[in-house]
Amino acid sequence: MDKAGYLKGIIPVELIQQIRNSAESTLKQVRDDYFPQKTIEDFQKDHIEHAIPSIVSKIITLRFLDLELMTSLKERVEGQISEIYNKSEPSSLLIHPGFYLRFSWPNNLSAEKKTEPLLDSAPHYDVTFGLPAHTFWIPLVEINDDTGGLCYFKGDKIFELFPRSFNKNKYNYETYLKIAPTIDKKLKEGIVRHEIELGDALTWDSTLLHGATRPKTSVRMSIDFRLVNPSELKKCSKNVQKTFDEVNKDFDITRAQNLMIIGDFLGAARILEVISEKTKNSFMNKMAATMKACRPYPEILKKGTNFYWQDEYKWIVEDY
Repeated sequence: MDKAGYLKGIIPVELIQQIRNSAESTLKQVRDDYFPQKTIEDFQKDHIEHAIPSIVSKIITLRFLDLELMTSLKERVEGQISEIYNKSEPSSLLIHPGFYLRFSWPNNLSAEKKTEPLLDSAPHYDVTFGLPAHTFWIPLVEINDDTGGLCYFKGDKIFELFPRSFNKNKYNYETYLKIAPTIDKKLKEGIVRHEIELGDALTWDSTLLHGATRPKTSVRMSIDFRLVNPSELKKCSKNVQKTFDEVNKDFDITRAQNLMIIGDFLGAARILEVISEKTKNSFMNKMAATMKACRPYPEILKKGTNFYWQDEYKWIVEDY
């Protein structure tokens, strides 16, 4: 795929505004639960960074993105795939276990960085679990030069630097920062950006090299998630298949279990309380009450604790 598909007006603006309000509330909830002494600005500086996944960022995502919202977004974009990708897909695709709520603030680099890189997400392909997927990127604010945003790249010279792979990307953000002074000029020559209005979205597949430009003056907020053809999953290992099965069988339970593994027992308890209310399952309520009495793991409270996708779903399988 040599470009991202532009989905015009795919999400009602009123819904985007509701989602953004919920995202901001979840961010504040996590701050109030674990860092009440910090301002929102200090909280995000110490514990949230767009490019390098943190344990707090994952907690915010897992608390925020529930089955109701995921299903609503999936239903709105699913029908566009055949037209965008010019190929037939099954009527129902699988939810990929990798989904994110992302915040990116201006001036989000630490003081010791001597150069200002072009990107706050290294050029990469979406190849988590080694599985081809359709990615959907939904900004929760209008995207322009001030916010920065999703970008992708063209040009043989760039592809030589970032060869396609379905196993592992050549660079992560830390290694990209080291070489940014030497490669950003080439990236600028092949970069493609979009200004995006509320309610619009971008989609691409696992063959598109993409990243994100850094915000200059405004905060950027976005959701990204992936959908997978069930036939592709059959080609994967049993561990990957089991992970997809668990997520798609009971999305909200897996959110709670991931939060428990991370050590956010309070967040997991809140999810179980909602499930209990919907299903009238009193045992879920008892579990939630027990978890509320547990202390969070100390890693949550540490500044800059990273958390990578390989660390998720380890309660399902030991390794990939």
